[in-house]
Amino acid sequence: MSAADVQRLTEAKRSREAAGFWAAQRSMVARGVPPRDERFWEQEERELFAKEHVARGINFAKYDAIEVKVQGGQGNEKAVATFQEACDKFNIPEELTANIVKCGYNIPTPVQKHSIPAVLNGSDVMVSAQTGSGKTAAFLVPIITAALNGKARVAQEGPAQPISIVLSPTRELCQQITVEARRLCFRTKMRVASVYGGVDAAPQLRQLAEGAEIVIATPGRLEDFLERGVLNMKEVKFLALDEADRMLDMGFEPAIRSIIEKYGMPDPGTGGKGRQTMMFSATFPREMQDMALDFLDPTYYWIGVGTVGATTSNVEQRFENVGYEDKFAKLQDVLKNVTNEKGETARTIVFANQKAVVDDIAYRLSSSRIRAVCMHGGVSQQQRDRALEDLKSGRVSVLVATDVAARGLDLPGVAHVVNYDLPLNGEDYVHRIGRTGRIGNKGGSESSIGAIVKSLQASKKLDAEISDRRSGNQGSFLNVMRGQVYLDLVFFVRSIPVGTIFSRSPEQEAAAAAEAAAKKKAVEEEKQRRSRAAAAAGAAATDQDAAKRAEEVQKKRKEDETRRRKASEDEKKRRETAAAKRRAEEEDQKRKKDESAGKKKSEPEDAAKKRKSEASDGTKKKEEDEQVKKRTKVSEDKETAKDKERPQDKEQERQKDREAQKDVKRPKERSEKAKGEKEKEKEKGKDEEKQTERSDKRDANKDKAREKEKDRERSGRRQDSDRDKDKEKDRPRDRDKDKEKDRDKEKGREKEKDKDKQKDRDRDKEKDRERDKDQERDKDKEREKQKERDREKDKEREREKEKEKDRERQKEKERQREKEKERERDREKARQREREREREKEKEKQKEKDREAERGREREKDRGRRTADSDKDRDRDKDRGARERDRARYLVWDICAYFIAGCMQLHARFSPIGTPGCARKRFAWQSSVMHSAATVFLIRNCRPMDLAFSAGSGAPGLRSNGQVPGSTIRASKSGLLLSPETSRTAESPEAKNTRGLSDCSLFVPSVLTGLAAASAGRRRQRRQRSTPTPPRARGGEQVATLPAQDQWIAQMNLEAFGKDVHELGERLKAEQTEKDQKHLYKMITWSRLCAAVGLGTMWMRVNPVSAFFISLWIHSAWTMMGHHVTHGGYNRTDQTGRYSSRGFALATLRRRVMDWFDWMLPEAWSVEHNQLHHYRLGEDSDPDLLERNAAEWKGLKRKVMPIISMFLWKWAYYSPNTFKELKCSEMRQQKIPFPEGYNSHLPLTLSGVARGDAKGIFTKRELFFKVLGPYFLWHFFLLPLPLALINPAFYWNAVGNLFLADVFSNLHGFIVVVPNHAGDDLYKFGSSCKPKSPTFYLRAVTSSANFATGGDVNDFMHGWLNYQIEHHCWPDLSMLSYQKGQPALKKICETYGVPYVQESVWIRTKKTMDIAMGFTKMREYPQAWEREADRMVWKDSKKDTVVA
Repeated sequence: MSAADVQRLTEAKRSREAAGFWAAQRSMVARGVPPRDERFWEQEERELFAKEHVARGINFAKYDAIEVKVQGGQGNEKAVATFQEACDKFNIPEELTANIVKCGYNIPTPVQKHSIPAVLNGSDVMVSAQTGSGKTAAFLVPIITAALNGKARVAQEGPAQPISIVLSPTRELCQQITVEARRLCFRTKMRVASVYGGVDAAPQLRQLAEGAEIVIATPGRLEDFLERGVLNMKEVKFLALDEADRMLDMGFEPAIRSIIEKYGMPDPGTGGKGRQTMMFSATFPREMQDMALDFLDPTYYWIGVGTVGATTSNVEQRFENVGYEDKFAKLQDVLKNVTNEKGETARTIVFANQKAVVDDIAYRLSSSRIRAVCMHGGVSQQQRDRALEDLKSGRVSVLVATDVAARGLDLPGVAHVVNYDLPLNGEDYVHRIGRTGRIGNKGGSESSIGAIVKSLQASKKLDAEISDRRSGNQGSFLNVMRGQVYLDLVFFVRSIPVGTIFSRSPEQEAAAAAEAAAKKKAVEEEKQRRSRAAAAAGAAATDQDAAKRAEEVQKKRKEDETRRRKASEDEKKRRETAAAKRRAEEEDQKRKKDESAGKKKSEPEDAAKKRKSEASDGTKKKEEDEQVKKRTKVSEDKETAKDKERPQDKEQERQKDREAQKDVKRPKERSEKAKGEKEKEKEKGKDEEKQTERSDKRDANKDKAREKEKDRERSGRRQDSDRDKDKEKDRPRDRDKDKEKDRDKEKGREKEKDKDKQKDRDRDKEKDRERDKDQERDKDKEREKQKERDREKDKEREREKEKEKDRERQKEKERQREKEKERERDREKARQREREREREKEKEKQKEKDREAERGREREKDRGRRTADSDKDRDRDKDRGARERDRARYLVWDICAYFIAGCMQLHARFSPIGTPGCARKRFAWQSSVMHSAATVFLIRNCRPMDLAFSAGSGAPGLRSNGQVPGSTIRASKSGLLLSPETSRTAESPEAKNTRGLSDCSLFVPSVLTGLAAASAGRRRQRRQRSTPTPPRARGGEQVATLPAQDQWIAQMNLEAFGKDVHELGERLKAEQTEKDQKHLYKMITWSRLCAAVGLGTMWMRVNPVSAFFISLWIHSAWTMMGHHVTHGGYNRTDQTGRYSSRGFALATLRRRVMDWFDWMLPEAWSVEHNQLHHYRLGEDSDPDLLERNAAEWKGLKRKVMPIISMFLWKWAYYSPNTFKELKCSEMRQQKIPFPEGYNSHLPLTLSGVARGDAKGIFTKRELFFKVLGPYFLWHFFLLPLPLALINPAFYWNAVGNLFLADVFSNLHGFIVVVPNHAGDDLYKFGSSCKPKSPTFYLRAVTSSANFATGGDVNDFMHGWLNYQIEHHCWPDLSMLSYQKGQPALKKICETYGVPYVQESVWIRTKKTMDIAMGFTKMREYPQAWEREADRMVWKDSKKDTVVA
């Protein structure tokens, strides 16, 4: 398939996925988003909370002792002590609070204590904290809080618009964050979508169509969705980057920048004005921090928990100086020593740098009976997910991985980490060992550092070299260390914490510690020296800016002072006006009251009331005047204090400006200083607010005092009125009504006064707020101006740096020019040498051409000779054929002649009546003698009978003229014929009596001798045909003689044949698609249907139908599923990892039962069949070579045992022999010698195990309990056991059917397995060849045989073993690929003249039995015609030779 076709198919798939998104979204808008009912939440709870998670360890309490460094921010980022405090302070919804408790988050970690309030207060954060310290929850809790407190979202058409984006570098980390987000969003309205590559995009697009508020993604797939237009960033309020340093340094930076800048994402801002950005990592180098500033607000908040980039103290680190050849043995020792409570290998992660190394380690560990699985970028996403799930569930104990599993993964129960290969930098080392020792748990790590320790100890000038590198001069360091990679390794080892344990003596440890301390001190002193120099240079450049800033501050303060004085005067006038207005209103109300009463009071009462009113008014006026004076005095005192503080403030401002210019390269320090200024200004504002509050409290106390005075006046008036009532009891009742009205009016006036006071207080507060806002705006303007000045200074410094860089570049260019000139001179010399070499090559080519021409002429002559020889052979064959046809024709005619001659003799005996008896007797003997003479004549003329008749041609009576009396001898094409001429006369009675003897004595021997002669002729012809042809010459050289059946070898182009077969295999691999996987599922369905029929009817009495279907199920599970899956035929198409060769039926008994359960152990069968048989086909070391294996039987056994073996060979021979091959392979790997005199290539049977032939290899107990016992117990006891509960008779019927099915399965397997590589028309070989070489493909064809092919039913019944030639050429193809490739391979064989054997299974079985019984032998491929370039010797063959 061309690249254009692939591109077209990819675009079509993308279009279908986008169309599915828009269709799903329209459905959501029309019908609404599907509700999540109680059933859904129960399933979510089982999935999210029932699985094992990392629990808090014994060292969790030590987190509070870790030092936390914070810088920058807005000043409101105060840490919280508990989750409950955060919930109360920031209005975290109840659902989220309940989920926090449900997730087990009882006590926040230091990173959570500082990050959650900072984000909820609107600040951008950059966080560096140790691995396993709870960073995921630190950014998820504020994101979900803001989403829950926001407006409810309604499904609408258009691109999805999430409000929060979380980016992670790996797919596994993306999945893990998604699970954690779903746990915190449990039973809420929030929807979480995960977007990552390696899997189908349709389910992810459906999640987006449902309106997900939170999207957790990898940059690649997210950018793909943005390009498709199904997603945009316009509504994003939160952006979180987990493992931010790795994402910015790993090649994701362009994608992240594109996501943020090209698709409408809001700019960074604080306080809800823009996007909030959060960056979290365990390691945050300085260059990554500087790069991250492009995405953060300038007032971001830095949180550093502990030392940046340091390892966690919960992990005990050990380093071993181990050579490369001893690494795996050391790894095995470590895994044996790391055990859990059950005594099994504890969960361990082994890290390596290369994918091939990871695969090799996993394979070797699995072969060593250690449950291991691999994970790297070369396997599919489904396989990576399954590997993590197997480790979490305990199905495997060891995960072997590259750095794809080094970051962020939270794997419960991981007790140990092994660095099989040392990482290339310290950051990767920190993250690797961070997979253990999480959340206060203890862990350990082991690292193999090889020769690096020696090199570091030998480098005496290490600190000077590192200093040169950091300052930009890398020359001397690179000369010492020879390469950037080794340089990074040196920095990595030096970055290891002080508490690291090395494998060396205590004296060496102490010396190393002292040396490290001295070097660290020197480095720190160098840093301080450089910082002082930079500060001195910056201070001189900032004096002018400080003076300008001081003038602006002085001008602003004068303006503030003028504004405050004006405000105090206005306040004083307003209060005086308000007091006068109140007095006028009171007098007016009093006058109206008197008028409404209509009656004049007595003089004493009026005078008293007037005095009281004047007294109260005077008191009020005095109090108001005193309050205004006090407030004016307070404001004047404030201004005076500020005037006194201004010179000191000016000096402080200048000092701050100088300090701010000391290190302009550090935005964090500038942010810290800005924060300090902001805090001081806020403190001043708070002091002013406190003074204002105190004055307001004094006013309130005075108001309360006035109210009390009024209450006393009202009580005095009530007392006066009571006295008046006593005096005026006789007055009319309407006076009481008037008094009641007066009281109501008085209450109304009091309420009006209270309202006016409240309005005045509200106006005062509003003015205070406006004043505060004005001050805040002024401060913001000042900060903006300061930022602008800082930017200008930064630009100026950048320009200076650019100039400096330009000068450096110019110098570098000069150096480059000199180097270029030198290189040009070197190149000229090299070109001169190259021209000389070219001339020499031309001369050699010319000589080679001459030799080739000479060889061509020789080949032409040789071809002419071979053509002449072949013409002669062809003429000779034609002559031989003509002679053979003549002989056959002569034979027929001769037999007819003998028959006629006999008839003539009988006819002569019946002579006419009257002939004398003596005459008849004489005639009979004469006829006999004549017949004998004719026989001799026929023998000489008919070659097939020249020997057979010579014995019976000596009868006497031949006449001199050669004639028999009464007959005439005449010539014919077939020889001589006898014809009677005598006349028939009367026969006497005596003659009739003697006639019977003559008939028997003449006719019968003639016929018998003719037949014997024909038989002898045929035998002679066969001997002549089997005579070998004379040897021929090839290429002018004498070669070994080839029999007629092997003549095709000399005429074949082996190189071209191997190339065509290899290209056909590669094309078939490239054409494998999901169709192959579906075909596998189809065959599995057929197999399971056979199982259903057989197992469903096995309770009946023993019958062949149930046994047949059960045996077909067992047979297909082995020959189709187990056979092709373990070869890796579906590794390229299987997306689930279920049918992958890396774990199918391996590691555990459960996998063996679920995948493929048979008499053979899958691991042992893989070694015996997949490795030895396939790559040593037809050799003496091929464990399935029938001719060699059957040679062990002698005498009668050779004839009987092959028939018996057909019914029990799987458990009697194949199971122990495969287990023997597995054990021998393990002994070779572990370098364990075989017992003395043991030959590993000889077959091993169950009887041999009983005799002790496996002694020293494995025990009988091991064979039974690991191999035979589990299948025997399952097949004959556990499988039919449920039927015993129903009826014991059903159980025994099932056992009988299962036994008969096992016999059928053995017979079926023998018929379709063994005949593939046995027969007198197949070849065996005396040496080994290289895999995938032309000789390898030739052996696969000439040492294998196919049965009838074509059609799924036919192939299913053959167990897909009718494609053995194709399977041995390309072992790792699917069953459907073999169907496609069989006709093409057969055509290639026909083209090159290679024998392609394909016969019925019954014919092949007959030829197999002939080989097994010793009747025939396999052909031997001539060694002289083997291709030398393809020969090889296997390492284990050398070892076995030495051991034996």
